[in-house]
Amino acid sequence: MLAIDAGEKEALAILISKKYKDYFFTTADKAAVKALGILGIGYKGVSVEELLKNISNPASQKKLSTQFTKAWFQKNVAEGLSEQNLWVKAR
Repeated sequence: MLAIDAGEKEALAILISKKYKDYFFTTADKAAVKALGILGIGYKGVSVEELLKNISNPASQKKLSTQFTKAWFQKNVAEGLSEQNLWVKAR
């Protein structure tokens, strides 16, 4: 969690809040994406690739770097989810 910058920590806190249930988070930062899984809110995250497709951006037709893809995003959320019990025990 130390690798997550202050802005991403704030965004994750907002996502946990019931007040902002319609908000989603996108990033290419592996630690922040894994945190979505650890916190059990992976469904609140969206890859850059998905975001571009959702807004019908022509850039979505180009080959993106790995960290911007849906597959990479989902893999890292899943890794975080699998590590969730380690973080709960560490508390």
